[in-house]
Amino acid sequence: ETATQNCDSLNVAFTANPGNTKQCTAIIGNFESYHIQRWMKVDTVKSTSVRDELPMAMVSRGYASRGKANFYGPPSDGRFSPVRRHWNALRTFLQNVDSVLEDLKPILERVAVNNAVVILTCNHGQSALLMNF
Repeated sequence: ETATQNCDSLNVAFTANPGNTKQCTAIIGNFESYHIQRWMKVDTVKSTSVRDELPMAMVSRGYASRGKANFYGPPSDGRFSPVRRHWNALRTFLQNVDSVLEDLKPILERVAVNNAVVILTCNHGQSALLMNF
């Protein structure tokens, strides 16, 4: 409580030191953002491990000090692969987008105010939350 008695708000950044590297943290005044950039002395093109002689390069959150990504894309092989399921959904969209736009055009022209329409979109994973509103 004593540490925060003069604070009206508190920002906390959680971090770890994977690979036990020499880690630094920089806090730079700017517009408020909760995005954290990660930089390492690696060659991201060659996927090298951390090397002191290399300049800092911006890396993804999953880039490990050994030079490999900790996050991998889903497997694209097999009949039930997540990639194939999403490709099929994308194919359905692409095959129907022109006719859907044709159907929507007269509706949007009727409801537009100053040639503008506000549309709410939601990804499938968040659709259950949307039902609360």
